[in-house]
Amino acid sequence: MDMDDPLFTAPVLVQALVGGLAASAIGTALTPKPSVPSIQAPTVTAPTPMPTAGDASMQAAKKASIADQLARQGRASTILTDPLNQDSAGTKLGG
Repeated sequence: MDMDDPLFTAPVLVQALVGGLAASAIGTALTPKPSVPSIQAPTVTAPTPMPTAGDASMQAAKKASIADQLARQGRASTILTDPLNQDSAGTKLGG
């Protein structure tokens, strides 16, 4: 037989193709599959509610802020005044 004859080359090509596919299938079957770790769903906490202007906590914070601002005004807010000493002779820290 001549190697250029199509009747000779077709079976050779088919045999090579079948042999390659068989080798690939056997190699795939014998290769151990990597184990995939199980992924657990993350725990989700409830969202923190956004404060609004009508909340009781916001109103209490606003009142406390206003009281702090008023306490820092006037003569009582100067650094020369001692709020802990209430007698008339010791109301100033320098004299």
